[in-house]
Amino acid sequence: MGNKFDSDKIKTYQIAENSEQLSVNFTDNVVDEAGEIIKAIPGKGKVNCMISTFLFRYLENYHIPTAFIKATSDSRQLLKNVDEIPFTVVVRNVMGGKIREKLQLDDTKHLRSQILEYYVKDSENQDLMINRWHVLALGLVSAEEMKLIERQSSKINAVLKSLFARRHLQLLDFSFKFGRFQENLYLADGFVFDSMRVLDLNTDINYDAAVFAGDSSKAIEYCEALIGRLMSSAE
Repeated sequence: MGNKFDSDKIKTYQIAENSEQLSVNFTDNVVDEAGEIIKAIPGKGKVNCMISTFLFRYLENYHIPTAFIKATSDSRQLLKNVDEIPFTVVVRNVMGGKIREKLQLDDTKHLRSQILEYYVKDSENQDLMINRWHVLALGLVSAEEMKLIERQSSKINAVLKSLFARRHLQLLDFSFKFGRFQENLYLADGFVFDSMRVLDLNTDINYDAAVFAGDSSKAIEYCEALIGRLMSSAE
């Protein structure tokens, strides 16, 4: 049996009554860049669960296998109890992260193509970027699995970019994880406001983890409005 998803300060995981299923609880915690809890906002877990549930279901319509089974409450989901692929995929449609800072580039710089980045946790629990050759050399996945992860990541980005663009929203970047279940790969984790950046092209409001650091009531209002726009006439 492989590694299972560990609870963090944004989500907690618990084996369900059926051991092949995993119960996920979205918390109201707000964390800083160091991963420390700075406050709780009532309703944050609910909006994270709402957007995650919607996007998982939406992607399944495009034949992207996900671990999602169903939402069991306003802030809980039931997933397949996958074995975690031990790295996070980050998709960037604009330049971002530490590379942008080091190269002193504008974070709205147009890219000729998407960027796929892979991150593992180092000994101090900080995100460390690795490349596909590290992934393969360390045996984190097989060569065939790596090809599938790259194909699926690109497809996920294309589908979601189109969804957001039709609603005058720009999907700047987002992160997610894959997992194995019964020898198959599934999209297994991600799609919360803490792990994506979305720009409202009508108002220039940036939806990301930082939105929760400001006015708590406004943050939930903004997130609910964005979810409403995504869900309106979704194909």
